[in-house]
Amino acid sequence: MATSLAYSPDGLHIATGGRDCRVKVWRVAGGRALVTFSEHRAPVTCVAFPRQKPKVVVSCSLDGTVRAYDLVRYAILVCFSPYARFALISFIA
Repeated sequence: MATSLAYSPDGLHIATGGRDCRVKVWRVAGGRALVTFSEHRAPVTCVAFPRQKPKVVVSCSLDGTVRAYDLVRYAILVCFSPYARFALISFIA
């Protein structure tokens, strides 16, 4: 079950995060899943796209991590783990 949803700044993709500990990126046109990231070890509480980087999606999880994923190479860019439980992330333009 998805617990978080975000549209990419270009309107081409939707990211979802959920209780299954996964981040999925979907193509708006056609509704097909492009990629699934499974690195989180607890439910994903929030997903977001930075406005300046539409090919990056960021997620936070109850596992205490914030992860940024590259949507060109379908790989993790960075993982922050401050040993805290994140519930929400936001980007300021």
